[in-house]
Amino acid sequence: ISAESGRCQLDFFGGEPLLAIDLMKEIVDYGRAECAKRGMTIAFGMTTNGTLLDGDALEFLMKEDIGIMVSIDGPKEDHDTVRKFHNGADTFDIVADRVQKVVDRRPDKAVKLRSTMTSNNLNMPDIASRLSDFGVDEVTISPVWESPHSPTSIRMEHVDELNGHLKARADD
Repeated sequence: ISAESGRCQLDFFGGEPLLAIDLMKEIVDYGRAECAKRGMTIAFGMTTNGTLLDGDALEFLMKEDIGIMVSIDGPKEDHDTVRKFHNGADTFDIVADRVQKVVDRRPDKAVKLRSTMTSNNLNMPDIASRLSDFGVDEVTISPVWESPHSPTSIRMEHVDELNGHLKARADD
C-alpha cells in the first residue's frame, strides 16, 4: 500500500485465480474496506487462462471493475499446441469466445492479452496482429521461460528467424 500516492494496486495471478473465486471476493472486499479506512483508492487486476471467464466469475469481475489479462498464445494453431484441457481438448475457441464477451461488455476498457512466444511461432508481428483482431487495447508478447531442452524453447538457433520477422515488420 502506498500511503504517499493514496493508491493501491493488487493483482491476482499464478496458477488460475478464478479457481479461488470465493477467496478473490473476500480479498476484494477486505482491500476496499482497508483502503477506505485510510482514504485511499484500490484497483484490482487479474491474469487468467480465460477458460473460467464466464458466469458468476465474469459478473463479479465486471461489477468490481477488475482489470483482466488473458494468457492466449497466439492464433488457434499456436495456442492449441501448448494450452490444452486436462482431457487433451483444445482451449482456443472457448478462450476466444470469452475474450470477445469481455471486449463486447467493456469496449472502453477492453481485456488485455498476453502471449507466450515459443519456437513454434517466432513471428511476433503476426501474433500481435492476429490477437489485436479481438479489439483489445494491448497485446503483450513474452518469450517462453523453460528448459533449453524443451522442444518449444527459444534457442540461439532461432535468433536469425526471429530477427527476420522483426526486420520485415520494421521495413513495412
